[in-house]
Amino acid sequence: MVNKPKKRLNQSAKERRPNLPVDQIKPTTAGPKTGTQAILKILALAASAKTDLDWPIKIAQSAMNLLKKQLEPDHPDILNLAFQLAQKLDYHDELLNACELYALILDAKERASGPDHPTTLTVADLLARSLTRLEQFEEARDLYARVHAAREKSLGPDHPETIKALCNLAVAYHGLKDFIFSRDLFQRAMNSYKKSWALSIPQR
Repeated sequence: MVNKPKKRLNQSAKERRPNLPVDQIKPTTAGPKTGTQAILKILALAASAKTDLDWPIKIAQSAMNLLKKQLEPDHPDILNLAFQLAQKLDYHDELLNACELYALILDAKERASGPDHPTTLTVADLLARSLTRLEQFEEARDLYARVHAAREKSLGPDHPETIKALCNLAVAYHGLKDFIFSRDLFQRAMNSYKKSWALSIPQR
């Protein structure tokens, strides 16, 4: 009797798996060197927004006011305005421009607060979500892996934020057609969820 050969996982899918935790992921675009360059980038992206609503005008007006202050590129006022615009663009499905701004903000947050700071991880997660919607699964996978590793280290494997990060990572692997590994990650997430749910039940 001939043994049926085991189904092999696609080799390219194996090669796409990182060794967790992932090292710091570089942003997809180089950051501006001056505050003026950063503000002009915001102005250009606001002007290109494809919407009849007035929020691009308001953001552009705020950017013009910032130009008068001669700020550094990582100044909180610039980053907050860039974040507002990125979220608006993301919401209106202008994902490429949203990703460009998220990457700019991520680069600045890494320099200011470090790669594992909660605010840095929030921006990394938002960038990964937009990349997932663009079906750029490899870039999203790397960011999700980084977010999961950092949250597992700081919060533990059974924390809701860690479980959510693991589910996002599983979605990225599913997009890469690594279905077996994606399933395993979802199973890990489910096991952690069951464990955290059981611990939350008051003991009598």
